[in-house]
Amino acid sequence: IHQNPQTDLRVPDKTMIIQHTVLFKFPSIETLVPQELAEVVDEFNALEGIVATLKPHGTSTADKAGFLARVGWPDKTEGYTHCLLILAKNECCLKAYLHSEAHLVKWMAVVKPYLKGIVVFDNEIDPSVLAAAQLLAGPAVGQKGGLCAAEGLAPASGLPAAGGEYAAKSDGEIADMVASGALKDHALEKVLGDCERAVSVRRLGVERSLAPRTPITGLPYKGYCYDQVRGANCEVVVGYVPLPCGLVGPLLVDGAPYLVPMATTEGCLVASTNRGAKAITQAGGCF
Repeated sequence: IHQNPQTDLRVPDKTMIIQHTVLFKFPSIETLVPQELAEVVDEFNALEGIVATLKPHGTSTADKAGFLARVGWPDKTEGYTHCLLILAKNECCLKAYLHSEAHLVKWMAVVKPYLKGIVVFDNEIDPSVLAAAQLLAGPAVGQKGGLCAAEGLAPASGLPAAGGEYAAKSDGEIADMVASGALKDHALEKVLGDCERAVSVRRLGVERSLAPRTPITGLPYKGYCYDQVRGANCEVVVGYVPLPCGLVGPLLVDGAPYLVPMATTEGCLVASTNRGAKAITQAGGCF
């Protein structure tokens, strides 16, 4: 990493993402997300330009009461229990979602037995806000193969082109095939031709197998070099675990100071390497 005191997270264009927030009163399922609701949300995520999540109030480690107690804040929810958050690439994508069969027919049918109140709010989000949120969450979420591209790694061979008979199926449908035994879990990468999608489907299957359904949180999975892992390092992959990363340097190379990131679980390794970098720098650097 070349030392640079300026960091700019702003997105150069003026594209704005639409945030469509829906608050529900579901008193009979206050802390749960029933499977029939989760399956329709999966269909929302299959729509073009849509990212959808449905969550009850609270976090993965605490319900509403426990969470509010931890942060020392009163309950101001006024009986609202769940939030459906829709991020749309643009107004056209949001309109397509609102008028889709998944929303108008399936969603309306499954929420009706639980619904006791609703509030809807729409606003714009600058994409730079999402970029900043990714930094807060830890490892950046990138495009498929983003880390591979950053490291100059070519995709591994042996994968079919993405598509085929599974191209038109949603992740939920494929997860159902795995659950029924019609498709082998370990074969997802091979049959889908998309390693990252295979990981996403596998995670969905795990979430659905838990009672109550529990999302996998705290374990990142997007933007990793899964095509390099397949058949070499790990099987039945559901994500990756970040390693502690220290900094070595500044190391003087060609007259310019560099900080070198070093991820390791070996104690004293970064400190030892730092001593070597200091000696090289004090000796005039390397070329």
